[in-house]
Amino acid sequence: MRQIVDNFRPVRMAVALVLWALSFVWEIGGELFSVYMTIVVSSLLFFNTFESYLIIAPGLTIVSTLILFGKHLLDNDFLMLTFSMMVLTLIIGGIAVVIRRVVMAQKILKYPEIVNSLSDDKLHFNEEKLRESKLSTEELSFFKSEMRKYYKSYQYLQSVKDLMEHKVDSYDKDLMMIHAIFNELIDSPRMLLKMNDFLYSHLKDYVDKVKAIVDLDDNVVESDEDKQLVENAKDQLATISHQFRDDFIQVTEDERDALKE
Repeated sequence: MRQIVDNFRPVRMAVALVLWALSFVWEIGGELFSVYMTIVVSSLLFFNTFESYLIIAPGLTIVSTLILFGKHLLDNDFLMLTFSMMVLTLIIGGIAVVIRRVVMAQKILKYPEIVNSLSDDKLHFNEEKLRESKLSTEELSFFKSEMRKYYKSYQYLQSVKDLMEHKVDSYDKDLMMIHAIFNELIDSPRMLLKMNDFLYSHLKDYVDKVKAIVDLDDNVVESDEDKQLVENAKDQLATISHQFRDDFIQVTEDERDALKE
């Protein structure tokens, strides 16, 4: 039920319902288009516009047509033409999905630290690099303790990902950035003092706003005030998201300095 509420968009639902009604009134594209639009209207409650129109609806329409008409499909030229259009729509949707994934992969590969961060949800300290930092045993012990303590904040953010990624567009990217920053920090203990803003301000504020949204989401009745509070929290999360990117640039400044030498 919560997913239906989160995915409900009045404008796109209104457009889909108009097209659905027209498919019956004018018999646009024959019976198949009516089936297609019926599936679109239903799938928009669970999927985004792209997935509904180009993947879910044409795919299910094709399956339904094969089940209902089978061999008789070839006997009706108009039905066959409409069926072919559904197949073409699904192919276009599939190609678009592949292109989007390739583009996203290329963007992510610009930051290999982020790619590495996706493979594990635990902190792994590089003991050799920690020794190279020439910090005392007590200092290294404090450093590890701090990292583990604040990393729990990231793990909490991961635990509510299923809910938050539907509410905040940048949530997945923010998690990737936070994890990437931690991966940089665990190899550079002397950067700890320079990253005060990230650990004690940005990350803390982000977690506080997410917890507030999660708590409000548990309310049986959502008031107008609750909705406004959630929207305010989203705006604040967007601001912190940009701060995370600045934090990442700061924590990798040594690598840039090395390239300049």
